[in-house]
Amino acid sequence: MSHTKPWLICAFAAFTLAALVSAVPSASAGPDDYYVKERPYGNPKDSSVRTPPSGYTLFFIETVGRHGARSMVNDNTEQDVLRVWNAADDKNALTDTGKTLARDIKEFQAAERRIGYGELSEVGKREMFGLGRRTGDNYTSFFESVRKKDETIATVTSEIWRTKESAGALRRGLAEGVGRSLDNQLAKNGIADNLLRFSGSTSSAGQAMVDKVLRRASVRDHAEHMLRVSYKGSFVNSLDDPVEAALDLYKLYVHAPGMGKDTDITFSRYVPEDDRETMSYATEVGTFYRHGPGVKGETNTFRNARPLLKDFFEHLDQRIAGGSKAAVFHVAHGETTMPFAALIKAPGSHKQMPKGEAWSRSTNPWRGSVAGRVSGNIEWTAFRNADRKVLVTMRFNEVKARFHSGCTPYKDGSYFYRVSELKDCLG
Repeated sequence: MSHTKPWLICAFAAFTLAALVSAVPSASAGPDDYYVKERPYGNPKDSSVRTPPSGYTLFFIETVGRHGARSMVNDNTEQDVLRVWNAADDKNALTDTGKTLARDIKEFQAAERRIGYGELSEVGKREMFGLGRRTGDNYTSFFESVRKKDETIATVTSEIWRTKESAGALRRGLAEGVGRSLDNQLAKNGIADNLLRFSGSTSSAGQAMVDKVLRRASVRDHAEHMLRVSYKGSFVNSLDDPVEAALDLYKLYVHAPGMGKDTDITFSRYVPEDDRETMSYATEVGTFYRHGPGVKGETNTFRNARPLLKDFFEHLDQRIAGGSKAAVFHVAHGETTMPFAALIKAPGSHKQMPKGEAWSRSTNPWRGSVAGRVSGNIEWTAFRNADRKVLVTMRFNEVKARFHSGCTPYKDGSYFYRVSELKDCLG
């Protein structure tokens, strides 16, 4: 059996919101990190915004974010786990705990079928509504001005239904946060599949690092230890690839929190706490080399995000020139937001690894859940004064953030930047 299943190449990653604020993430994973990029977004404790310089007023908002939590895209992984389970059952090699695994998978699948594979879960709907509500609450006076001027608010999604449903929940949340209907301001949802559905690719050097990590004795040891919770040791020893089997089961564990309002199944009893850090690391390393910063000197993981960055500037320029589109919310996928974060060098999301050196939590601050977590987002807000001068500031997962060190703020220590400076430093 191969170590490089397609889903693993697109694997997940994690990072806590507190780590983003401090910009010094822990070298090891915490409990929330174990859910990697499928970690539920929750309700950030600090979603406040920067007060603009005197005389400046908000006149434009633009974001890109991932859809809310969802069911698994398909049942392929579940079927892979069930095949291993059935083989163990045939050999009378199930532990007492393992005997309930198939039952739990089928119950989990029943919940997924009720909402549809790959569709927004109840947790996901609440995440996106909450994001919209907090945005409306933070910028109430701005949205009131938009309403009075009869300007428009746009949402742009991919063709995939979960992004459209996420946009709908976001819209409803905005109205809740503002405290009145925005129906007259909401433009028909736009579809921009080419702009919002792109993916990086793992280079040969990056794939070599993924394979190297998955061959580590420590990864195999933790995989086997995890599997022995469900299967007898003799059966685990007979598996051609225990790492692959363990990562399949781990994928169910990381998806369960996002389904937490639709089912009580968590799969936590099959994944010992002692194994979670290693298995989460083995899961997310593939994401770093496919959608994150990747190998030093290479751009294959994030160069496809350039049209989206161009789109950001084009919308901003149109608004500056007098356009009536006052806000644009792009709702996309983790395969969109992670490369975009790497491209603009968002905090903690752009450090590459030297060729031949595998990404690790101890040497690199990158965590996929910063740039790719469900409902994760990057927000630009633009402010203008009476002299028509414009300043832009950014929030990353609703946390106030500076642009990268190569971008010079309009004043020392400020979080605000001139548009010309951003066009120059972001490329």
